[in-house]
Amino acid sequence: MKATKNTPKRSGQANTGKTSADQKGKANTTALEYIPSNKWFIPLIIALAVVPLIVMAHLYDHGLGKYTWFSGDAYAIDFFMYYKGVVLQLVAGVMIFVMCYLATKSKPSFITDKKSLSPMIAAGLFAVMTLVSSILSKHPKDAFFGGYEQFEGCLTVLSYVVCFMMAFGFARSEDIIKYVLNALVIGALIVGLIGALQTFGLNIFATPPVKGIISLFEFMNRDFDVNNSMDVVFSTLYNPNYVGSYVPLVLPFTLYLTICGENLSKKILAGVTSVSLIISLYGAMSLAGLIGTAVAVGVAFILFLPRVRKAIRIGAIAAASVAVVGALVIVISGGYIDRFLGEKESRVIENIKTDGYGLTITTETGKKIRAQLDEELLKTMGWSQDYPIEEKFTVTDKDTDEKIATKIEDIEEKNEQTGEVTGTKKHVTIDQEGYPAISFYIDMGQVAPELDPQGFGFLYDRFHVVEPSQGTDWSFSGEDDGSLRLCADAVGKLAKLKDVERAGFEGRYTFASGRGYIWACTIPTLKKYIFAGAGPDNFVYATPNDDFIGKDNWGYHGLINTKPHNMFLQIWVQDGLIALLAFLALYLIFIIRALKLSFGKNKAKAAGKAFSAWGVVAMTAIGTSAYMVAGVANDSIVCVAPVYWILLGIGYAAEHICRTQKDVSMPTTEEENTEAELA
Repeated sequence: MKATKNTPKRSGQANTGKTSADQKGKANTTALEYIPSNKWFIPLIIALAVVPLIVMAHLYDHGLGKYTWFSGDAYAIDFFMYYKGVVLQLVAGVMIFVMCYLATKSKPSFITDKKSLSPMIAAGLFAVMTLVSSILSKHPKDAFFGGYEQFEGCLTVLSYVVCFMMAFGFARSEDIIKYVLNALVIGALIVGLIGALQTFGLNIFATPPVKGIISLFEFMNRDFDVNNSMDVVFSTLYNPNYVGSYVPLVLPFTLYLTICGENLSKKILAGVTSVSLIISLYGAMSLAGLIGTAVAVGVAFILFLPRVRKAIRIGAIAAASVAVVGALVIVISGGYIDRFLGEKESRVIENIKTDGYGLTITTETGKKIRAQLDEELLKTMGWSQDYPIEEKFTVTDKDTDEKIATKIEDIEEKNEQTGEVTGTKKHVTIDQEGYPAISFYIDMGQVAPELDPQGFGFLYDRFHVVEPSQGTDWSFSGEDDGSLRLCADAVGKLAKLKDVERAGFEGRYTFASGRGYIWACTIPTLKKYIFAGAGPDNFVYATPNDDFIGKDNWGYHGLINTKPHNMFLQIWVQDGLIALLAFLALYLIFIIRALKLSFGKNKAKAAGKAFSAWGVVAMTAIGTSAYMVAGVANDSIVCVAPVYWILLGIGYAAEHICRTQKDVSMPTTEEENTEAELA
């Protein structure tokens, strides 16, 4: 393609010179800037509209089986992340070559424009710290290429930044922006229609033809689900939570194009997309998504407030008030508030630490109880058969070393299937004022079938601790030296227990559907990652997944925490605090500029019924704000994150157009403003 340059103009003057065929209709551009044709943005469109749609099976060995806190299969099947990441990395690689080529045609304005420096520094710093965290990671393979369940390694995260730079640096004409956003509508329509069908009970991923295609017919003989629960709305985004991140991010653009599309057919297409996305959000029932959408409405109201007449403002305020009250009524009546806050609960046993031939139990009141078994008996095979627990077992206060009074109880044992009483078991129960009534008993258990393939019926000695309030029963067995270890899972792994530090959300660990517990475990780890993080996709190693007692207490038994359910905690832990600050700065710089275009001296024109750069700036501010709010309860994930980074880049490009073009500035006097409003 032969490059042509616009006619030189003074800084800030509108370009009205003739353009080549590739530049037709792109008069509103910065002087002396080369504007590429639409075809160069096909890789960006693939990242924006196609990547979120990819659903394909990937069988992999996650390598977590060596850890005592992992009790699943050695292999796992991923449908939603791996191939999205692969395709994204490929198109990001193409984008790098495209940007290098386009930079040879003329010096891009994002290099010469001083105001482009701050977002470039923020994006660059984020990328650098992500790379540094990956290099310093203790698990570099996961850090670079992605790990268990997430597949959002360094290469994928850096691809986000490449997408941002492509959109920010080169999509600097309204025609290019329209081209990209029209592609977004098509991709969002497919996401929305699949989600809408799931809302009405039709999950296309459960149908044999689609199931066969996305599994490459490799797993057709296996009983598998694309999603763990087929009765939820997840579209192609893995989880209802991410529908709650995607829809508020994209919906402002589809609604905007419904009003300001180029022609009737495109307006109808955008309108259908908007409706399907709204239905999907309703079906997903994502509280984070609903809150994000409410915030989007608030941001839209703020941005457009200076552009409407006083009477309209009053009406808008009244309508917004009614909407807010109505939303609160729906939320409260639907039980969302209760679900979000969670019930105020406590557990008698906060933690158990294995300590040689005994256990140290920490209670909710801070008491430390030492349960000690006889060392010599523990070293003898079959000790539980003849162990005189009432004689060879002591319970003391670890801090004072004083003996705690106990009582012996005969507790009935019942068959779990029939409920019939099969016998009695002798329990030792704490019986002293100021101490909880924790029970202890011993028995002999059968080894898991996985460890006994010949069916010999191997037995092993067990020591049990029973939490009185919930009745949770923890089973311990002895190592070769006799020291106690928790029987961590069904395959007989023995785990050493340690003190687990938690911070915040005491009594509210069920907050936000159990996020309170995860956040309480995550917060104490933050101080380790001020400079660099643990590495992308390394949260699974950084968080205390060996907190077996806490997991049992708060509904995470057998589950692996691979993410903190909070995008900002995720970035801090994995990429470091510096990367998080850079990520926030990139968003805040844009929001400040959007507000200046709304309230500053040189206000950009309102969009009206015509597509404009200012309208794109406003929609970007609205959508990205909703995404950031949803990020308080959701994570960054390859299903949605590329869309955020590209749309933010498009918003920056549109803001550049607004700043540098004379014909998009609003009159500055009150009289001229009045005339413009009347017009």
